[in-house]
Amino acid sequence: MHNKKIESILEKLLKSDEFSGATNYQRLLQYLVKSSLDGESPKESTIAYEVFGKSAEAVSGSDTTVRVYIHNLRKKLDSYYQHEGKDDKMHLEIPKGHYRVELVDVGQNQQKSRPRFFLVLNIVVLGFLLLLNYFFLRNAKEKNSAFDFYKKDAVWADFIKSDHPSLLVIGDYYLYRDRSLPGRPRYVRDPQINSGRDLEEFLTNHRDMKDIIFSSHTLLGKFAPWSLYDILPIFFCNDARVELKLSTNLQWENLNRYNLIFFGSFKNLGNLMTVLRDLHLEYQIYPNRLDYYDKRTDSTFSYRASKEIETEYVRDYGVVAKLPGPNQNSILIIASTHDVGPISMVRFLSQQKSLREFEDKYFPGTVTSNYFVAIFEVQGFQRSGFNPKLLHFQSISGDYKISLPH
Repeated sequence: MHNKKIESILEKLLKSDEFSGATNYQRLLQYLVKSSLDGESPKESTIAYEVFGKSAEAVSGSDTTVRVYIHNLRKKLDSYYQHEGKDDKMHLEIPKGHYRVELVDVGQNQQKSRPRFFLVLNIVVLGFLLLLNYFFLRNAKEKNSAFDFYKKDAVWADFIKSDHPSLLVIGDYYLYRDRSLPGRPRYVRDPQINSGRDLEEFLTNHRDMKDIIFSSHTLLGKFAPWSLYDILPIFFCNDARVELKLSTNLQWENLNRYNLIFFGSFKNLGNLMTVLRDLHLEYQIYPNRLDYYDKRTDSTFSYRASKEIETEYVRDYGVVAKLPGPNQNSILIIASTHDVGPISMVRFLSQQKSLREFEDKYFPGTVTSNYFVAIFEVQGFQRSGFNPKLLHFQSISGDYKISLPH
């Protein structure tokens, strides 16, 4: 490696808008560059100790600090070279699976490929159109048979084959209106104010807050489009009736008319939180904590969700509960704290491979009821979750009755 050239590139990177102020990423990049120049390939535990000051006892296979930082460092380098450094001919890159830094001459690679670029592009586009046409015709024939799987599984079959239409309830976040700036009304999201009732109680205790008023506006999290993307094909490809509703507009009467599927945050469960409490589940806001009482072992488990501000690494805990409704219908609740929870749990329940493994283990042929409550741990960062880990599973009798207001 060309030491002076790399040191010059490193100095330019550290002074860029992308890295200025990001002390941890500056220190990590400097350490990796120095190690690479010295011909060393440091271990993950060494980086955790020398860069982040973690003790040897704290560094283990379950500690993801270094991996998360390396992942984000690659993204910061990509962002720099897409914007501030778009004209740079020499790039510093960190190959995936390694902790070394490489110097790459992208200018030379671009120059070599330029004469053939348009020829290759035309071939690729033509090939893509032909493939698209082929797969469109083939999938039109195979689509319905591929989704027949859901007509028989323990989670979705009740919703697809039911005489009741299904209502997808999207958890939306409550907003209130702030008029403190004349001519510039603002809509504010307060994690501890999740309904009009919460706002009314807050204003009762803070009578000096004259500029805060009620609002009909709400906010959707990132989980909403991603979860709909996974759920809707199950219904559309099986010609099942489905409607959409925001949780702030949910009425108790809906539980009699529809099969109900809720996905979102504990904060926007509203009255549905009563249903979870009947299952010995309690959720607390700040700190975000989920308590679950396991009747079989007579034990209570407490799980505290966490988020690292700088890396946006999240450890979330969520609930999937499928229950018999009050009118020969079904209720499915998918809830957690952060966006990674609903996204990951909905994907887990909608992908045929993971769903089949889940059902093979917990719904053998001898099981008479397909109602259950399951507790999951989900890890991820920047609202992208990994595969959820099942912590608890408990079957629920088909005779179970949910609590409804009188």
